Amino acid sequence: MLALISLTAMAVMRAAQGVDSVASGMRIQLQAQQAAELALRWCERQLLQPNPAVTVHEPPDTGAIWERFDAWSGSMVLAATVPVELLSGAALPAYLPQCLAERRVLPGGGEVVDVTARGFSQNYQPDGLGRTRLGAAAWSQSTVLLAPIEP
Repeated sequence: MLALISLTAMAVMRAAQGVDSVASGMRIQLQAQQAAELALRWCERQLLQPNPAVTVHEPPDTGAIWERFDAWSGSMVLAATVPVELLSGAALPAYLPQCLAERRVLPGGGEVVDVTARGFSQNYQPDGLGRTRLGAAAWSQSTVLLAPIEP
């Protein structure tokens, strides 16, 4: 009987550890997502300012700038970093959220800016190329219409 109780207790403890791991993973993913949303909104607001703190980049001949990891980290960074003053909370992430704005002309003549943002969990650590090694990174995108499409 004692052996059965011990086995049951061990199974319950293992299940509890699994639930804790899932909850921890969800928490760090939520931290990263909230940081990405903050960066996205900040970047969008900057685009409406007379002297924005965000540079709107012209698109390359192929692909998009936001898809290149060297645009986010390293010596050729094109992304803007959210000011630390905008972050609140007991513990700040080691890496501040970032955003990148790219101009795009629509076939109908309108002009938009594609805004891409990424945020990080408190325990985020990148590898040498800027990819996630530990923790979580979340990405968000939006499109801001700058010049209306002519009818």
